[in-house]
Amino acid sequence: MVYVHIRQIRSQKIGAHWCVTGDLASSPDEKTFVEGCRDLGIIYHGENKQQLQVVTVFGKKGLQYRLLDVLEFDSNRKCMSVIIQPVLKGEPETPEYIPEKPALVLCKGADSSILEKSASMEDLPFFHERTGDPLIDGLFVFTNPTQKRAVISSEKVIANVGQFASFGLRTLVEGVRLLKPGEWTPLQKKLNEARSQMVDRNAALAKAYEKIERDLMLIGCTGVEDQLQDGVPETLTALREAGIQCKSKVLEFYVELVE
Repeated sequence: MVYVHIRQIRSQKIGAHWCVTGDLASSPDEKTFVEGCRDLGIIYHGENKQQLQVVTVFGKKGLQYRLLDVLEFDSNRKCMSVIIQPVLKGEPETPEYIPEKPALVLCKGADSSILEKSASMEDLPFFHERTGDPLIDGLFVFTNPTQKRAVISSEKVIANVGQFASFGLRTLVEGVRLLKPGEWTPLQKKLNEARSQMVDRNAALAKAYEKIERDLMLIGCTGVEDQLQDGVPETLTALREAGIQCKSKVLEFYVELVE
């Protein structure tokens, strides 16, 4: 979750510690996710001078990632994604995609959306040799044939989502796709072509997004307390007093008003 967001952070190292000097999140959810990861020892520092995303994991030296693209949330897909590529040892610290190396699609969204985009365990790709990136190595590298994948079944995700929703939490499901070396090049080409279209642009973008947001490995789900905005409790009270029933539908992220 520390990677899948649209949040700008400015930080600098003062002595032995990183200090946040500026912060801009696009939603309370994204602020919560990044701060929650920080409390668990996974700290997002924002973008450095080389235009690379910097993350510290459990106090280790800052890991660097190229942010290749962001597929922002829309109400049709009900999800958002980022495409990142780790800067591995010996590689140039530049933001441009290196086709000879793997990349990742990290996706979060409604359970109905992410489950539909997920792949079975048998269809997931993997490597036999470590890359040096903890995210790829932890999910997709298996040096031992008997090693079990860190895959969460769709049944378990559905059960957890239901439990979170019963507590009134807003739920999201997370998935990741491994892009093998060179695989991002044609996907990026189709995406850029769709963005530049003048006719049927939305349809072209939907097809490009679909090609990218597929074959996901389910890696978890989250529940966030959905605090009502100012004035909402008073509005709901007024609606009830007027005889209008209000039903909250947590899983689909909206409040349905039924007369």
